[in-house]
Amino acid sequence: EKGLLSVNDPITKHLPDYPKIGDGITIHHLLTHTSGIPSYTGVPEYQKNMRVAFTTAQMIDGFKDKPLEFTPGEKFKYDNSGYFLLGAIIEKISGQAYDQYLQTHIFDPLGMKDSGYDRPQTLLKRRAAGYEWSAAGLRNTEYLDMGQPFAAGSLYSTVEDLFHAAHRRGRNREVRLRVGGEHGAQASDDRARWRDQRLFHLHCALPQRARGRDRLAQRPAAGRATRIAERSGSNPLRRALAV
Repeated sequence: EKGLLSVNDPITKHLPDYPKIGDGITIHHLLTHTSGIPSYTGVPEYQKNMRVAFTTAQMIDGFKDKPLEFTPGEKFKYDNSGYFLLGAIIEKISGQAYDQYLQTHIFDPLGMKDSGYDRPQTLLKRRAAGYEWSAAGLRNTEYLDMGQPFAAGSLYSTVEDLFHAAHRRGRNREVRLRVGGEHGAQASDDRARWRDQRLFHLHCALPQRARGRDRLAQRPAAGRATRIAERSGSNPLRRALAV
């Protein structure tokens, strides 16, 4: 909106210390998971270093010199490295720390009082606990320093916050950010849609009243509703804190 960047900018325009290979990678490639940059969460050493408090620069140093997995724009592959770089670009352009930028420009204007950047030292009421499957069954997830997900994650919110944020945006079904002009050709699957359409979606969980029961449904881009929780009476997730 301020004209400080374009989705067609090469990432080296805003991150001049990035290797020259970044000249052929645009912000659009990062947004659509089509950059070819290897995801830092996919390397073997990631699991070993999850507890380490790396700086943003150290995290980028860990993947910036790795060979691309494919030519930028050639195909879709989910990539946390791309969104990590987007956070670094936000900091570079705004002059603010990523968490401060989100608080100032997103959470505060939308009245999202129960949302923010997750830091383990912060006391949060109703903090949700993470679980994972192991050979022995369900267990608590391993500790992860929140500086590692950075702009690829690290946020907490509540169902209620997301719901009201969607309404404050003036849309009660889906929040859309249209970037860089007209839509591309209609895509036949979700991955092609990410690649070919310059349309990025924030999927919002919206409570619905159905036959006397509260239903929590996710509204994906294609309009299909995926039911993720349904209970009789009042919705038990309404005040739950999701991280």
